[in-house]
Amino acid sequence: DVNGQAQTALTLGSIGTVEVTASVSGLTPVVFSETSIVGDPNHLVLVSGDSQSETVATTLVAPIVVRAEDNYNNPVQGVTLHFVPDASGGTLGSVDNTDVVTNSSGEAQVDFTLGTLAGISAQWITVTVISYPAVAALDVYENPTSDVPFSVTADSGNNQLAAYGQTLVNPLVALVEDQYGNPVTGYTVSWSSPDGTLDNPTSVTDSGGLASNTATMGSVAPNPNQEFDAEANGVIFTFDATATGHWIEWIDPWKVWPGYPDPFAADPSLIDVEVSIHGGGFVSGANVIWDVGGADESIAPDSVIATEVVVQISADHFITLGSFPITVENPGPDPCASFNFEVDYMIPDTGQIQCFDASDNNVLCSTIVPGDPMYGQDGHYEQSTYGQHFYTDNTDITVTDEITGLMWQQCALGLSGEGCATGSPMEIDGFWAIGVIDPIYNPGGDDYCGDLTLAGYNDWRLPSYHELAGIADYGRIGPAIDTIAFPGTPANSSFWTSSWVAFAVGNSAWTMSSNVGSLNYGGLGSNASYVRCVRGASYFEHPVRFVVQGTPGQEIVLDMDTGLTWQKEYSAGHNWSSALSYCAGLTYGGADDWRLPNVNELRGLVNTVVHDPCSDFPEMPGVIFWSSTSYASSISTTAWYVQYNIGYVFGTNSSSDKSNAHFVRCVR
Repeated sequence: DVNGQAQTALTLGSIGTVEVTASVSGLTPVVFSETSIVGDPNHLVLVSGDSQSETVATTLVAPIVVRAEDNYNNPVQGVTLHFVPDASGGTLGSVDNTDVVTNSSGEAQVDFTLGTLAGISAQWITVTVISYPAVAALDVYENPTSDVPFSVTADSGNNQLAAYGQTLVNPLVALVEDQYGNPVTGYTVSWSSPDGTLDNPTSVTDSGGLASNTATMGSVAPNPNQEFDAEANGVIFTFDATATGHWIEWIDPWKVWPGYPDPFAADPSLIDVEVSIHGGGFVSGANVIWDVGGADESIAPDSVIATEVVVQISADHFITLGSFPITVENPGPDPCASFNFEVDYMIPDTGQIQCFDASDNNVLCSTIVPGDPMYGQDGHYEQSTYGQHFYTDNTDITVTDEITGLMWQQCALGLSGEGCATGSPMEIDGFWAIGVIDPIYNPGGDDYCGDLTLAGYNDWRLPSYHELAGIADYGRIGPAIDTIAFPGTPANSSFWTSSWVAFAVGNSAWTMSSNVGSLNYGGLGSNASYVRCVRGASYFEHPVRFVVQGTPGQEIVLDMDTGLTWQKEYSAGHNWSSALSYCAGLTYGGADDWRLPNVNELRGLVNTVVHDPCSDFPEMPGVIFWSSTSYASSISTTAWYVQYNIGYVFGTNSSSDKSNAHFVRCVR
């Protein structure tokens, strides 16, 4: 300008010294040195530590870090940040609030101990800059999670009313909270009931700490006050419900085989079967409703008292396999919860019709009457629950057992032709019988039954322990089998089963004596036995076989495979006649028609897959239990027993002597 001066404006950049050089050609340059410094705090920036999910009342794993910046986002050192928790009770270290001076990075940090409130963004810290009120406050939010369950209460569904066996109208909803009253989310609640049933054994709490389940009133009565428990972390809440109306407790019989009681009857509709429906609250004028695929049939009963309805149901109802709901409808109409009547294949009778007196002599069963110490033998019940074997000769060298539904090869291996009169029975090693490859005995992996084509079928297999024992006839010996259905059966050895011995899988399998029907085991290579093949579905197939009902000390066990009702308790130290008397005189679980089980019923509790004990029956000890079946002889000093450590079934050894003391469990 006129003064010889030139000027310009400089806008400072980042923090530090900036040099500006002014120069004119031929003259010495002039250097200007300027320094930029941080401005006052303009805003706060969250560096880290937010949105942490830790349990309430605990210190966060990571500290909360905040940075102060000026208008150009430069960190501001040396200013004081003020940290204040919200009102939920959290603390900074050991104090409620604190002041921290920013470091050279403009950052300040604090450790935060959460308060007692849980939830997304449920707790926070507010950060401000002391002496700079114009700087906007910063809120740092955290996501505290609830503590472990401390209380379980009813949100809804408590104190409902419903008929016996009916589902409650409203679900049971439990509220799970921690010690601070926070709902506990995502926790698995366990449900149980000593009285009724629940749709699910567990349910998971939602975001509100709620877990729900659907409950059905128990039909075992009289038990109007029923309980359903919700448990979390050992804390239990009991929902109460009150049962009303009438109910069915049990039915006798509640399971029969197809074609019961005579699968060869020309007109089953002319055969009436008496069914007793036990329960309570029945009144005069009640009808029995038999449900066939939703088509209800009303049947007038013979008699009705408050605790029992007796009705005649024609045998044509028992032709088709299935579950058929039965209910009792009091006048109104007022039906109660139904009870399923089962038509299914079952274990057959033993075939024994003999009875034996106190001197072990073979006598007519009719000469031993109720009240006699020897009453309750197998022969007394030979026409009761099961009846005898029913075989149909298919005229193609096969027979069908109408009680189990299984089709059998009529002739043992080596025999053929009418009456199995051609050839000689052949004993083979277990590797060939079961179809297991062995380099010495069965290198080609031959499988006699699996390779068999007979009567147009190629799905033959070796029978299991239970299937083979099911055709034993304990009313005869030498051989112990129906020789009309199975002619030519040899009596001098045993027959292989497909069932491994639980403690020797791959080496030993169960066999049945063809002479007397005992069950023992043999090594696959060291023993040779006969073979008879079978086809068809096994009659032991329920996924949940044993169902416990009743009150402790009087509990009963329903066997869903056989239709039998068992005493859950057992009694020790009985000789055979004492065992008969114990069961015949037993009043237990609301019933007084208990008896000592026959050998097939007792053997039916064995599970060959396990041992010590070899049974899935609740709390079964691995000991010897008496059956009501005597060894078939003119004079019988022994009776059949089942040993539940391994699964032996014997009736002719020293332990079978009727004077021995063994265990007893009764059946009805």
